[in-house]
Amino acid sequence: MIGTKEKAGASTSTSGDDVEYSRLSKEKEIQSKRTDTVPFCKVFAYADSTDYMLMFAGIIGAIGNGLCTPLMSILLGDLTNSFGDNQNSDNLVPAVSKVSLNLFCMAVGAGLASFLRKYSCINVTHLIVLRVVWHCVI
Repeated sequence: MIGTKEKAGASTSTSGDDVEYSRLSKEKEIQSKRTDTVPFCKVFAYADSTDYMLMFAGIIGAIGNGLCTPLMSILLGDLTNSFGDNQNSDNLVPAVSKVSLNLFCMAVGAGLASFLRKYSCINVTHLIVLRVVWHCVI
């Protein structure tokens, strides 16, 4: 009998303080689940001159890599034209060889630009992350 009254009293007793405490605990739980974000420009506060140089090299590599696709289309068009223009002449092999060499040089340049872009971006992010961890955690 005594246990029944305690259960009934516990289920019906709701005061304003309990509701306020419940609301505050839910807000704290939501805030603890949120991750703190940092503005984009704040990340560059940890960069030094080497990082800026690598970022510049990465941007140049990205521009070079992006220019290779239209350049490849132009060179492949020239290659096709060299076949058509020299169809019945003895100049076919030298004309095709000249355009093929240009296409090969463009492919080497695209590979170097792609390597520069990836290498620079990976190293910059690695260095900045290490500095942020060193500054904030250690």
